[in-house]
Amino acid sequence: MGLFSRKKFDQMPTAEEQYAAEQQRAAQANAAYRAVQTEASRRWKQRQAEAEERRKKVLKPGELHLKGDEVHLKGEWTWAPGSMPVEDLTRTHFGSNVAGLTVKDLHALATNHGPDCRCGLGR
Repeated sequence: MGLFSRKKFDQMPTAEEQYAAEQQRAAQANAAYRAVQTEASRRWKQRQAEAEERRKKVLKPGELHLKGDEVHLKGEWTWAPGSMPVEDLTRTHFGSNVAGLTVKDLHALATNHGPDCRCGLGR
């Protein structure tokens, strides 16, 4: 603090007041951080629950292969009743979505892949 400040000496906060003000600012920042973390955690749990609901549409997974931008489903994929059209989908090629299941969902369920697979499909 400079010798020739604009504040008068009796208007300057004491060390205790400065400490209390800093503690109050830190508490407000901590509360804001906790609120952001709580909201992010809630959204993450919601996304996980939605993914589980989507993945329950598959009763028995088969194999998944990616060729270019297309997803190839091979093997015995069994879908929950009412979640997929009646026709056989094992020879059908899909771009990014199969009855609400993303490529990441299909990758997590496929028998030739899984959550610990490092192939790059599940990103």
